[in-house]
Amino acid sequence: MPSFVPLKEANQHKPQLVGHPARKLSELYQANLPVADGIVLTSRVFKEYLIASGIKERFFSLLRAKEVENVAALIAERKFPPEFEEEILNSCHHLKNKGFSVRLSSVFTEGYDARNLLEENLVESIKRAWASVFTQDRAKKLNPYNMFPAVIVQPAMHETKAGQLFTINPITNSPNKMIVEVQFPKHYFFLVNKEDFDVVNDKDFHSLESPLFIEEKNTLCKMGLRVGAYFSKPQKVQWVLGDEAYLVNSEDITPEDKYYFAKLAAKQGELKINLSKAVENAVKNTATYSKLSE
Repeated sequence: MPSFVPLKEANQHKPQLVGHPARKLSELYQANLPVADGIVLTSRVFKEYLIASGIKERFFSLLRAKEVENVAALIAERKFPPEFEEEILNSCHHLKNKGFSVRLSSVFTEGYDARNLLEENLVESIKRAWASVFTQDRAKKLNPYNMFPAVIVQPAMHETKAGQLFTINPITNSPNKMIVEVQFPKHYFFLVNKEDFDVVNDKDFHSLESPLFIEEKNTLCKMGLRVGAYFSKPQKVQWVLGDEAYLVNSEDITPEDKYYFAKLAAKQGELKINLSKAVENAVKNTATYSKLSE
């Protein structure tokens, strides 16, 4: 099994080695969608780190004791052996002119995400990405297939705006509309028609004013349409806007995404989402909503 895999070739490897996000980005790269090439540090690199740094036995001992937060601290505190650090830096050397972005390639999609890094921060950020897997919330989900995380290293994209796009309206499952969410530098989201990309409202959704320029909005919507068509199913697409627009992740939309906006509306009064009675009842009758409302 290789330790380092070009991102554009990640879909040739098993998800246990490179992670599902890297495999999807690889497919989108090959489909000529705007994905920055990079390097995947496979799960083997993490296993090698445990051995080279002398913490393998302690790592598994803490996992057996379910002390996952101590596992995270162990990873974050232990230094890379010099030869191990050199190998990683050499593997990413061709990306360094633009700096680095580090993202977790894991089933834990709310993972570590560091951007615009200098080389001296790269190794520490890789360790923090690994450590982010081991939290109390994720303890019950850890298994032999996901406890050895892969990491994606790409050139820094120097983004000025970032967020995600849903290729349907997940509140109503309407296939004729999309939701664009801006998460950085400020939080906005709005509903658009797929046909003309105009910002609209409907009975379930009151759009906030778009913070994107028209050209930016249209570019993201076109990307979303292409990603949804490629996978032939609704997608949640993570994007960044800098000198160019890039895709940084894509996942199938799940039932939980329908309730993501209800959760935001409950916690942030300025987000004006109005769920219809039917949708509201459907939300309240699910275990997912109960979990998100805690």
